[in-house]
Amino acid sequence: MKPTPEQLVTGLAQVRAQIAQLEALDKDYVQQLVACGAGDYTDGERTAKVIVPAAGAPKYDLKAADTDAVRELCGDNFGKLFLRSVTFAPIKEFGAVAGALLQRGALKKVLALTEKPARAASPYVKLS
Repeated sequence: MKPTPEQLVTGLAQVRAQIAQLEALDKDYVQQLVACGAGDYTDGERTAKVIVPAAGAPKYDLKAADTDAVRELCGDNFGKLFLRSVTFAPIKEFGAVAGALLQRGALKKVLALTEKPARAASPYVKLS
């Protein structure tokens, strides 16, 4: 016999409650193992490896608002330290405006080169 929607909601609520409890317990165990420090820990059958990654090298970014100040500080070395980059992004109403500005043949080619397919939304269940 097929369960009713009410039975499905009840079952889903029970499963999600169990999952939440198990996720909290998992998080607690992980925190306690990490507190033990890097290494391999075993119960005789299974091994948990605690890995503490080293800090990576810093990353650098130049914000447009800081360009003039950084250029002044670097002087003649600015061109040796930074790559010139120019990017273009379509305006918000690109499709409509392009349709009004471009001839039909050019419009089709431009849209074919710039259009990204829309992502389909995945179905989901929200339990409250």
